[in-house]
Amino acid sequence: MFRVIGLVIFGLVVSCQSPVHSEYSAETLAQIQTPLLLNISPAEAQKRIAEGNVAVIDVRTAGEVAEGMIAGATHADILTPSDFEKSLSSLDPSKPIIVYCKVGGRSKKAADLLIDRGFFQVYNISGGMDAWKAAELPIEKI
Repeated sequence: MFRVIGLVIFGLVVSCQSPVHSEYSAETLAQIQTPLLLNISPAEAQKRIAEGNVAVIDVRTAGEVAEGMIAGATHADILTPSDFEKSLSSLDPSKPIIVYCKVGGRSKKAADLLIDRGFFQVYNISGGMDAWKAAELPIEKI
């Protein structure tokens, strides 16, 4: 009886100490063979963008993009499926992708589509452009 309880407690302790995916290094994530979709903070997104080797996709409408976007991002309006699909065709599925919208809902849908299309590392900016601006991170006017 005590053995069973001890094993259960051990299992709970070990499972609670498992690392969170966002704590993995970029090198470790690059070796993952199963699709990975993570929500990341604007600060984490900015860090990954600065490190390079990541594509950034802005899935907002043209009107929203006119107010500014993350420097180097590609515009691919998720609400215009033909434009969105066309933009996907130019992306490398083995390269990490960061997606964002205004608050995170549309970019989550875009991230799910990217995973369905065979992209392996997809990051969704939690809170979208609103969180990016609130963090006072730089935007580029178009």
